[in-house]
Amino acid sequence: MTTQHREWPPRLVPQLSQDLKRLAGDLEDAQRSDSDAVVHLSKLLVIRSVGFLEQVAVETVRGYLTGKTSGPPLSFSTSWLRGRNPTPDKLEELVSRFGETFSAKFADLLDQDDQLVRRELSFLVDQRNKIAHGLIRGISTRKALDLMSVAERTSDWFISNMNPTRH
Repeated sequence: MTTQHREWPPRLVPQLSQDLKRLAGDLEDAQRSDSDAVVHLSKLLVIRSVGFLEQVAVETVRGYLTGKTSGPPLSFSTSWLRGRNPTPDKLEELVSRFGETFSAKFADLLDQDDQLVRRELSFLVDQRNKIAHGLIRGISTRKALDLMSVAERTSDWFISNMNPTRH
């Protein structure tokens, strides 16, 4: 039933990762100066971290479905696939569509280290929403970088587990 074997991860994912890392590097460089740029770059990094995770989740799930199905089943399965704020609950809902094995593995990621990933991911999306609506004036550079790491860690799970050639 496997259709075409495409490159993995999907082509967009490495570019998104490089862009996010470049932004983090710019933030770390700007940190050496006393500039308002640090505040703005920290907020931008939070916004981009959420967007990065959202895009990676969608692109890897789409890649998995493309690698495992074709024709009308592929059209049907991808028709509902849209990016949404990647809260732990929404990501769990997405992953649970692939069955208990995927769901349990994803829950393990979220619940490691006394639910650190779950808590930080919730905080990341909450901060992004508050920044986008003008409700937060700033976030520390260290916290923005830590939240980016949580987005990368979660994205790594999708890249690893949604690889259609592995399952």
